[in-house]
Parts: sequence; C-alpha cells; structure tokens
Amino acid sequence: MGSRSAIVVDDDAITLVVMARMLEQEGFDVQSASSATAALRLLREWHCDLIAADHQMLPITGLDFWSFLRTSRRTRHADTPFILITSPDRHAQLASTHPELPVVLRKPFNGEMLRRAIRDAQSDRQTARSALR
Repeated sequence: MGSRSAIVVDDDAITLVVMARMLEQEGFDVQSASSATAALRLLREWHCDLIAADHQMLPITGLDFWSFLRTSRRTRHADTPFILITSPDRHAQLASTHPELPVVLRKPFNGEMLRRAIRDAQSDRQTARSALR
C-alpha cells in the first residue's frame, strides 16, 4: 500500500480502472467512484491527498465537482490537489469560458503526463496555501 491516497472519479468503468492502476503505480492507495455524488460520499469518510475526475460526467461534471469542493462549507477538501481529465477540444472550450481551472490532464495520456499533472496539482495547492498566509 502507498503512503498517499487518491480518489478517481469517472463514469466510464474502463477509464476508471486504468486511471486507478496508473495512480497505484505512482504509489497511491486508490478509491474509485463512478460519479461526483459517489465521490462526495467517499470524501465524507476517507481522507485523500489527490482527486482526479473526468470532466464529461452527468449530472455533475468534473468542473462542477471541483467548484463545489472549493466553495462548499460542507466539505474539508477545498485545498486537496485536483486533476481534471478531459479531451483536448473540451479543454480549449473550458479555458475560454472559465478563467480558473484546476490542473488539466488531456486524454489520451501516459504515465509521464500523469506524473506531471500530479506535481502541478500539488504545486497549485502549495501556491494557494501561501497566498492565504
């Protein structure tokens, strides 16, 4: 078992398994959820060091899930590193309509791209904490 923990959220079962395995190879203990609602239930009982969520989920998108975690007073995960997984064309659309985005991992991705996204997400968290001081 790894010393870090992660939650992967995706409504596609195959992607969920692949992403969980990749994070396990990076040393994470992984819990999986097939929706943002299921992930919220997990987050009530399970601490995690990283959240990776697909954007194109219904009824709650990955971006809406991230926004909820950042703004809700009912959750303690406002500063948990977050990776939004999306397609290249969707990323361009999101970037043009949302000035603030979490770290984005574009499909298809490999292990090195995932490692870079993890580092970037953890760095964003440290930057946000420093800004609050």
